[in-house]
Amino acid sequence: MRSSTLILLFWLMLSCTISTLYAQNDCGVVDGIGFPVDTAIFTLTQDFAVPSERHQGRFHMGEDWHAGRDNSIGQTIRASARGRVTYSAINGWGRDGGVVILEHTFPNGDVYHTVYGHMTESDLVEFPVRLSCVQQGDPIGVLADVRPAPHLHFEVRVSGGTNGTSPGAGYTLNTPYSEGLRNPSKFIVNQQTWLSLWHDWHLMIGSESAVDERAPIAPPVLLNDNSLLYLDGAGRTVRRATSDGRILWRIRLDTDAVALEAWRGSSLLTLADGTHYLLDVETGSLGESWQVDTQFTDAPIIAGDDLLYPSLNNTLVRLDSNRREILAIYDDVPSFYRSHVLLNGDFALLTDDNQFRYYTADGTLRNSAQLRGTASLATSWDGNLLIYTQGGLWEVDSETFLWSLYIEDAPTGGQSASLLTTQTNLYLFTGTQLRAYDRERTLLWQASTPPVTGLSEIAQYDNIILITSNGGDVLLVSDGGGFCNQVRLYGQADANQWQSLGEDDRLRLAIADQILALDWETFIRPCNV
Repeated sequence: MRSSTLILLFWLMLSCTISTLYAQNDCGVVDGIGFPVDTAIFTLTQDFAVPSERHQGRFHMGEDWHAGRDNSIGQTIRASARGRVTYSAINGWGRDGGVVILEHTFPNGDVYHTVYGHMTESDLVEFPVRLSCVQQGDPIGVLADVRPAPHLHFEVRVSGGTNGTSPGAGYTLNTPYSEGLRNPSKFIVNQQTWLSLWHDWHLMIGSESAVDERAPIAPPVLLNDNSLLYLDGAGRTVRRATSDGRILWRIRLDTDAVALEAWRGSSLLTLADGTHYLLDVETGSLGESWQVDTQFTDAPIIAGDDLLYPSLNNTLVRLDSNRREILAIYDDVPSFYRSHVLLNGDFALLTDDNQFRYYTADGTLRNSAQLRGTASLATSWDGNLLIYTQGGLWEVDSETFLWSLYIEDAPTGGQSASLLTTQTNLYLFTGTQLRAYDRERTLLWQASTPPVTGLSEIAQYDNIILITSNGGDVLLVSDGGGFCNQVRLYGQADANQWQSLGEDDRLRLAIADQILALDWETFIRPCNV
């Protein structure tokens, strides 16, 4: 009798487990994701993790989206992705409106919840029934008339505890990341790329306790086997990732690092206190070390075989090719967001307050100008400096240091403008249009693109022009004038960026706190149609 009871209990428990697993997956796996509102109509009015004076300094657990004073009430809210309804209550927040929570299972097995607050029902849109399935874009409610103004409160939560069954408070005393919350816009933008056909792998290299980071502080190093050396966002850990994104080893550091470089057949790590270490990339251990008597504050400018390191007290330190001797110290060099070194050793900087500064190889300041906004730099076919500004494209003579207009009818530059010179062509990107000129400065073609945000950079791989920005945009234009593909990552205004196409046909990108690998052949396929 006891044996029969135990067997019955076992089968009941097994049936409950199977039923639970089925219920978690019976709504399918996410294959697409989007914002719950039309971002052409709605604007972000309160960001994620921002402390609120109205709530005694508590941190905002999500994002607030508003469509204007007279246009918000009754706007339809839609499911961000396929999922299961785990909470649905028209009085979930009482006088502050109803709440719907959806559970989403992603292809890698991760489970997240999205939360939609300050909603009500209309004649056409009803709240979904708890435990029912919804598809991406399905209406799940409309904006209610709530205080202080009608808006959608939108959260993304890591699955666990009551995250799928409780509407929560909307604000928290602790940092939202520590409470299992994630930045909604960042989550959606990144997932849209991770769910794409050309996504191969990705690594998050920032700290989850921080909302914004400019990581990585120094460009990663792509090794001969297509593995990758990189620093985390804080510069306190060195990691090596395999060609397919798996972590082989990590080294935790006691002092911030500012640079990694491939150096004389080896790999070299530089710390902020001037210490240099040879890296054994096979074992993940630090080898021979030496120290230079200075302190570095940021990643270096590559100047031929030398390096120019930003240092304390607004100085720039030139380090020799052996990485052991200080060749020169240049004073009064403000912090900068862009730099460019010419073949003769001269270099130019664009400072954080939009000054242009031209230095000769010995560090003498020979030309400076206050610009109206950001600019970009390149080398002309004559070896002079090109600067692309809001006033047009200019050339700075390397002997007289005087400016002259380089292409009279070139479009104006600006915040997201950039330029590139190759052996045959000059490319100008305005932020919304790419133009190609030949060596006679004759316009060959032009192509309109989706607008990019942040500082952009241009690279060319065979007949494909790659445009990236620290705002997270990645665009492809065929070398003939056709925009043909794009992805987006989550970026920010002061983020760093890096890209490299490996011999394994993988485009690796580091923007803000993410390293991403795209299958290049698949990514460029629309360009070859």
